[in-house]
Amino acid sequence: MREIPPPWLLLAPTMKLLFLGGLIFALDIWGRSSWGTGRARMRLWDPPSHTGSFLPTPPLVSTHVLLSEGTSALLDIVNLLNCRDLLQAQLSPFSHVYDVRGLPWTVNISERLGPGSVIHVFSFNCSCPPTLEIDRVTPSSTFFNQPDLSGFSTRYMAKVTLSSSARLDARQVNHYQLNLKLTCMKEIRNFPLSVEVFRAHGPPVCLDRFASAAGDRVQVLETVKPRSLIYTVLLRRELAGVKMTIISPQDPLDFPGSFSIDERGRVLTPSQSLIGSAYKNFPLRILVTNRQGESCHGTLTVEVLPDPSSKVSFGIQFQTFNISEDLVAGGTVGQVRANGSSVRYAIIEPVPCPLYSISPGEPLWGWGGLGDRSRWEWDVRYGLGHKFISLHCVHTVDGTIRTTTPLDLGRNPGAAVTKLQVKAYDPFQPWTNDLLSVIINVQPTNTWAPRCTPALLVTHVPETIPVGTILMTLACSDPDSSSSTFHYQLWHHNETKPDHSFRLQGPVLQVNNTLDYDSSAPNVQYRTTILVTDSGQPPQTSQVPVLVTVTPVNEYPPVCPAHTFLVREDAPPGKLVGTVLGSDRDYPPNSIEYHISDSSSSFYIDPHSGKIHLLASLDYEKQRIHMLVIFLTDRDQDQDPTHRKSGSCTITIEVQNVNDHAPECEPPFQELTISSGPSISAEVTRLTCSDRDVPEQAPEAFSFSIVGGNSNRRFSMKDNILLHNVFSFQPDGLLDPLTYELLVRVTDKGPTFPLFSTTAIVIVHVIPWTTTVPTTSTKAETISSPTPLLVTLIEDYWAPEPWFVVVLTVTGILLFTVLGWLLCRCPGRMAHNLQTPGQSSQTLLLNSTKRDENSADELIKKNDEARSILSLQQFDGRAQDPVTGRDYLFNSGTGERRWI
Repeated sequence: MREIPPPWLLLAPTMKLLFLGGLIFALDIWGRSSWGTGRARMRLWDPPSHTGSFLPTPPLVSTHVLLSEGTSALLDIVNLLNCRDLLQAQLSPFSHVYDVRGLPWTVNISERLGPGSVIHVFSFNCSCPPTLEIDRVTPSSTFFNQPDLSGFSTRYMAKVTLSSSARLDARQVNHYQLNLKLTCMKEIRNFPLSVEVFRAHGPPVCLDRFASAAGDRVQVLETVKPRSLIYTVLLRRELAGVKMTIISPQDPLDFPGSFSIDERGRVLTPSQSLIGSAYKNFPLRILVTNRQGESCHGTLTVEVLPDPSSKVSFGIQFQTFNISEDLVAGGTVGQVRANGSSVRYAIIEPVPCPLYSISPGEPLWGWGGLGDRSRWEWDVRYGLGHKFISLHCVHTVDGTIRTTTPLDLGRNPGAAVTKLQVKAYDPFQPWTNDLLSVIINVQPTNTWAPRCTPALLVTHVPETIPVGTILMTLACSDPDSSSSTFHYQLWHHNETKPDHSFRLQGPVLQVNNTLDYDSSAPNVQYRTTILVTDSGQPPQTSQVPVLVTVTPVNEYPPVCPAHTFLVREDAPPGKLVGTVLGSDRDYPPNSIEYHISDSSSSFYIDPHSGKIHLLASLDYEKQRIHMLVIFLTDRDQDQDPTHRKSGSCTITIEVQNVNDHAPECEPPFQELTISSGPSISAEVTRLTCSDRDVPEQAPEAFSFSIVGGNSNRRFSMKDNILLHNVFSFQPDGLLDPLTYELLVRVTDKGPTFPLFSTTAIVIVHVIPWTTTVPTTSTKAETISSPTPLLVTLIEDYWAPEPWFVVVLTVTGILLFTVLGWLLCRCPGRMAHNLQTPGQSSQTLLLNSTKRDENSADELIKKNDEARSILSLQQFDGRAQDPVTGRDYLFNSGTGERRWI
């Protein structure tokens, strides 16, 4: 079923049709009314049809109107369909894309195009905002951006550009096929676009003659007009965007003005006139550069020729030549040139000229029948009838001036400056002539180099020498001339920095920069040379070597940063704790001695390396932090070995805790008596233990476990609490013992491995607990469970320290040694003692008897205590007499009581 578009989509073409009809009618009426005074023409332009899956572009209507009064008006109505196409579009509202223009479907681009470059622009009509995208690129590439759309109303323009990753190379891919997908409303059109990539032109290539070593040559008359075209630089192939410049210098003293060249290679004469530049050659070096920086170059020589119709003229009034005193006779002084044809030259002042002449010129054969060439030229010039040689040095046609005798300023000081008046004339037109003043300066020959005092400087300066200090002042003289002036220059050896160490103020050598020994060591010698050049010709130069040695100055004290070192408390003596890194801004930076400020007995520092070693054992529990003040003293940093500086820093040594002590329980032995009540997990006792390695003494710092004596598992540990369960004393069942010797292992938890443990002994005496029920009573009597009485018996014992055992052992060995020595020394006394054994035996027996009595007393005392304990164990309750108020113990089973 055909879909009917909404009315607002049909309104725009209808309005276009009405507007077009009204406009054509108005133009028709206006054209007829103005036929007599103006002309109107209408041009229909049909773009070329294309092939593909798209429709050809409809014809474009353009109207041009020309008015007869000289005023023209151009009315262009673009992007309007003709009536037939508009009607077709009106009748077929489903075709929303029409009038696609500007698509040749094939574009040629250069491989030099960069990212963002526009490769093609086209336009089209659409009734609503369209979408345009590159659907496919063959071969696959990311070199193309999605098209940019811009437009107004129903007219849109699309632009295809290169992406930021575009790197075109025609040698790899020279053809890309793009498929443009245009969506307008629900209509989709595909437009293929072929992109041909062609190779860019290579670098510019100059022609062989222009690019040769000799270059090209062009001749111009001196009368050529300023800014005239005299030459065009041609390339082997035409390139767009090339730039041509003259890179050779055009000195105003040699050039009449600056030659120029435009972008098309046209060489133009200067803006000044070339008159007076005849016979001169002006070399021009021209550089041709394209946009990629590739270039070629060549040389063009402009030769200026005189104008044949011009008069004889030097173009200048004065000319100066400077020659050396050692110029030989016949040597060339210089050449003067005048403009004109058949020019001849003559020196007319001084007359005669003993020092200079002009070379002979070409003979003038057949002039007036005279065979004497010299006289003929003289007659032509002056008409005096004398020999030419008697009045003139020489004449020539090329104007070259030469010497006639050796120049010796010592014998002829007046030859230092000679003024000549040179005349140029045309022998065929004697009235055409010009004069030139020539000055010849003879420079004396310089033979001897300057002599300076001192001829050598070797000195030592401290590194703190101020800038501007004078090191020496030169006194120089020139054997060739007492009035010679001198030029002083420093030649720095192996010194590339712009701010040099020394400077010259005339003949005075000064310090120009800080001579830092520390930054230059070990190269502390500065070498330079003073070049002294005189003003003679040729200039002669003397060299004055300078060697300056910089000596060190101790400017800065040594320093070291505060640091903290960690060491385990079980570190053995000799252990390296750390290294103190001292530094000194003076050279050498590590020439430092280290000392500990106080006489520490636990640490030692190497005086040269700064390494701190352990001397004695450390104990974390006694001292955790050791503060050491390290003194640093530098050495060998000054020319004076006694000039030393010192500094200090504080080093902190933290002792790390190590598990080196076993837990200690107080008391280590306990003996308790409890009643076998029916309670479950009843507390028996608490073990109080400590560890010198752990500052806090919380029970969580230890682990407790029963490792022995726990028959039938009646006891258990919860942290440091000893608990008991229900005991069984049934004869026909499980019978528990009345006395338990429990071994409780107490293990610490660090702080480091290995872990240490100790064993606490707990002896528990269990009194069986039973409830007596009276047989005479028929009423059940509830007897509350009495509170058990816990009797703790603490028994002291002596556990000597290990050192005491060692001392006692060593003392015993020494004692036996002394006794053996006495036995060997006194055999007689020993024999006498053996003869009277009665008294000694009685003494020994008496001592033994006393010891036995003491042992018996102690045993009786212990038995009484044990009997007392056993008697106490028979009572399982404690109460208070309501009459007397005294406390007493009772046995709930037998009813026996005992006053306390």
